[in-house]
Amino acid sequence: MRIWKEFGRAGLALLVMQFGTIGFQAAGAPVELDQSATEREALARFSDREMETILLEGRIVDRESLDVGVTLPDRLWLEHDGRRVSAAFKYFDFERKGLTRFESAPPELNFKDSYRYERAAYLLDRLLGLQMVPVTVLRTVRAKQGAVVAWVDDSITEQERLKLGLAPEDIRVLIRQRAAMRLFDALIYNADNNLGNQLWTQEDWRLHLIDHTRSFRQQKSLPESFDKRPVSLTPELFEILRSLEEVQLEEALGDVLSPGEIKALRARRRLILEKVEHDRELYGDEFVFLGMPPPPGP
Repeated sequence: MRIWKEFGRAGLALLVMQFGTIGFQAAGAPVELDQSATEREALARFSDREMETILLEGRIVDRESLDVGVTLPDRLWLEHDGRRVSAAFKYFDFERKGLTRFESAPPELNFKDSYRYERAAYLLDRLLGLQMVPVTVLRTVRAKQGAVVAWVDDSITEQERLKLGLAPEDIRVLIRQRAAMRLFDALIYNADNNLGNQLWTQEDWRLHLIDHTRSFRQQKSLPESFDKRPVSLTPELFEILRSLEEVQLEEALGDVLSPGEIKALRARRRLILEKVEHDRELYGDEFVFLGMPPPPGP
């Protein structure tokens, strides 16, 4: 479903396409567990490196099984040097050769659902300068290797935001982040992004993307939902994507992705850049770059 809106701000008129998704992933639903104000403030001020250290080395002081989703993750509370944070622990790692059929999704060849992709999504997110995927590390908990993902507290899902009719005063804040999410999902071939996996923190209206265990497919094409619709992105993201070198991907993701998965990722990056140039000619720079000045040529 697509809804066209005319958006005007400071004399600028943009034709913006908003995309909705269908379905709900229970793993992305909010869980009503207490978290102190001290924890919430700490999460806001930690750097990625500090958070990685806490998630990787912190002592687990409490643990609770979450009866949500298909993979049934745990919620952990960790302490490190007097600092306390919460995180999700996902350890599901499944692969099935051949064709796997689903009730509400297209069949998939050589289906995978792995915690490793959580770490890969976080690393690629930072490589692109998005800051949308929570800090994620790989760690063994109770003899199980898995991904420890920083908890996003005080958030609402996109499903809840739409139901309540909430939005920031400057709608461009929402539009730019959703455009970046759509491109990121296409780049990693995320087979499971839905309204429950998109979290908004209302204090700063930041979009947080969770649950990437069914991403990084080996398709060397773009998802049809992305390829058949116009693309929009900020000039800054376009510049980063255009200047990203293949060796950077291998150095950043070589420990969590297979050579085939990285090769497919490189192919999708090239196709996205080709699509951006195609849509610039078809729709114009004002639409593609969300009303911002286009970047200089290569």
